[in-house]
Amino acid sequence: RGGGAQWMSAGRGIIHSEMPTQDTQGLHGFQLWFNLPAAEKMLAPRYRDIAAADLALHDSNGRRTFAIAAPWGLGDVAISGPLFELVPQADMLDLSMPAGDRLVIESGVGQTLIAYVYDGSLADPRGDIAARHLAITGEGDSWELRAGDSGAGLLLLRGTPLREPIAHYGPFVMNTP
Repeated sequence: RGGGAQWMSAGRGIIHSEMPTQDTQGLHGFQLWFNLPAAEKMLAPRYRDIAAADLALHDSNGRRTFAIAAPWGLGDVAISGPLFELVPQADMLDLSMPAGDRLVIESGVGQTLIAYVYDGSLADPRGDIAARHLAITGEGDSWELRAGDSGAGLLLLRGTPLREPIAHYGPFVMNTP
C-alpha cells in the first residue's frame, strides 16, 4: 500500500510475485537490492510488510522524515525506523526538505552515505544533484545536505561496505561462480 515498505531476504531461495497497487496519484516506488554477507546467503527466506502508519515520522518546519530502518540523529531530532531486519546491511530514511533547508547527516567509522534524489534537487558546491540522480560519499563522519530552490525529496542510505567478492548470474548474487 502507499507509503509502506516491504522487505524480503531471498536467502537460499524464494518465489514471489510483485503486484503493486496504484492510487489516483499513480505509482511512485523504489526497489532496492542489498548484497548479503557470505555467511547469510543460505539462510531461510524471510518477508515482512510494514504499513505506512508503522513507519516513524517526524514532521517539522517543512521537513518531513520517515525512518524506515535504523536509528538516525538529525540535528536535535532522533528517529528510528522499524525495519530492523535491514540493519546492519543498510540504514534507510525517506526525507523531504523545503527549499534552502540544511541538514547534517552523521555516519559511523567506515560507513558510506548514499542519497537518491527523487524530487527537486540538492545544492552542492561541486554542482547540483538533480532528481533521478544518486550521490555517494566516501568514508567520513558527516555530510551536509542542502535542498535546492524547489526543495528536495530523497532516499538516504547508510551502511558499511562488505568488501567481499561478488559473482552474479541472473538474479543470483554469490561470492564465487
